[in-house]
Amino acid sequence: AMDVNTLPPTDHEIFDKRSLYRPFQGKIIKIATVETQRGCPFKCKFCNSPSNAGLYKEETDSLFFRKRSVEHQEMEIIDLIEKHDIEVLWIVTDTFLTMSKKGFDEWAEMYSKYKIPFFTQTRPELLTPHQAKTLKELGCLKLNMGVEHGDPQFRKDVIGRIYDNQRAIDAFKIANDAGLSTTCNFIIGYPYETMENCMKSVDLAAELHCDDTNAFIYTPYHGTPMRDMCVDAGFIDDNLIVEMRYDDVDSHLKMPAPYMSTEDIRYMFNNFVRLYREREHAIMSA
Repeated sequence: AMDVNTLPPTDHEIFDKRSLYRPFQGKIIKIATVETQRGCPFKCKFCNSPSNAGLYKEETDSLFFRKRSVEHQEMEIIDLIEKHDIEVLWIVTDTFLTMSKKGFDEWAEMYSKYKIPFFTQTRPELLTPHQAKTLKELGCLKLNMGVEHGDPQFRKDVIGRIYDNQRAIDAFKIANDAGLSTTCNFIIGYPYETMENCMKSVDLAAELHCDDTNAFIYTPYHGTPMRDMCVDAGFIDDNLIVEMRYDDVDSHLKMPAPYMSTEDIRYMFNNFVRLYREREHAIMSA
């Protein structure tokens, strides 16, 4: 097993200097990525984390989910400041707030020395008012929270995520009250999803009052539990190889009624934001 606290900082000097420049909020700025921990303890079925955890456990008899000490993170942050004059940090940790209050406060105390503007991602059921207030004070420019679906029963049975919709609504209110800019993620066209299921995602999105929304079409990647679900159901051929593309508005799944058709999925993908903004406006006007 690899101890992540023995790894050296990323050697950005072996890459072209232009590699650190990325578009962000309408500008091209110097951004570097930092991990606070590696892996994710949650078991979303569309994700590769459950398979990573299983393979790592089988090969090393240890956990793939490993945390970096704040001292090790600080070493890398200092390196990025001194060598590369980084403007913004992208904390690429899968689920940033997977830590105790003590662990979060230790990280915050360390980061308060630098306060480099940053953005990161987490899950709505993890955010607390204390964390939101602290993240804002430390320079968080954007907090991305994966909601993924608006039907609690479907979310539990098919996706493997268990929480009440009210928890998601509360999380975005906590973030908004703290002055954090937020983005929510939804996925459309899961196996066994109906239009009725999908409209519940529209309903929930309308109640979150987030600043930005990402809607993605479900992709059955190899190594994820949900891909096996799709193969077993006959929704895809076992030989299908998919690529990571953001310009593809068609689903790979071929599902019979009453599940979403290719046309249903394309329609919801193209109209998701319009539909939920109309619903949001109606709610706020009532």
